[in-house]
Amino acid sequence: MNRIDIRIDSLKATAAFRAAPDVMERHVDGGLMRGAAEIAGEAKRKAPKSLSNLANSVIFGKIGPLTYEVRPGVDYALWVESGSGPAAGHAKYYPNPDNLLAYLMTSPRARGFDRWSRSERGRLEQEMVIARRAQAFAWWIYQHGTRPQPFMAPAAQEKRSACEDFVRAAVDRGIAEVFGAGTVRERWERRTTR
Repeated sequence: MNRIDIRIDSLKATAAFRAAPDVMERHVDGGLMRGAAEIAGEAKRKAPKSLSNLANSVIFGKIGPLTYEVRPGVDYALWVESGSGPAAGHAKYYPNPDNLLAYLMTSPRARGFDRWSRSERGRLEQEMVIARRAQAFAWWIYQHGTRPQPFMAPAAQEKRSACEDFVRAAVDRGIAEVFGAGTVRERWERRTTR
């Protein structure tokens, strides 16, 4: 689990939260939401492209006050992120062949032949071949495992500084709204003159 905690140690921010907590929370929540969206976008870009369901399932949402979560929406994401079985140094894992069947139905490369047409007589045979191939694929994964293909951890790591920048900018906007626009400018001027 990757967690990004952002702490703002500023007397002005503390005073602004005391003076107008709803204004500050609105601004900070916007910065956090933008950061979560950035992480989700990066995780989608880093997800293995052969598993488009995995990439498309990455979502973000608010789970508490000033708390957001970015997570994939498929159950096999953990096995993709950390690997499975002997290939990753874990115990053996037998995946659900039905999930692999859906993958084989959409991937001509993994399926081994082009998609059939609806009018073809051999469609039932092709479906049976794909079902047997999904079971064989599951057994192979059980025996050998899969190597890790991390996508969530690198996305969180790469976007950490962007999230911090979004929250700091949001705090500055909140301070400006609570105390007036000149307050933030003075703080930045003091910071740059040191």
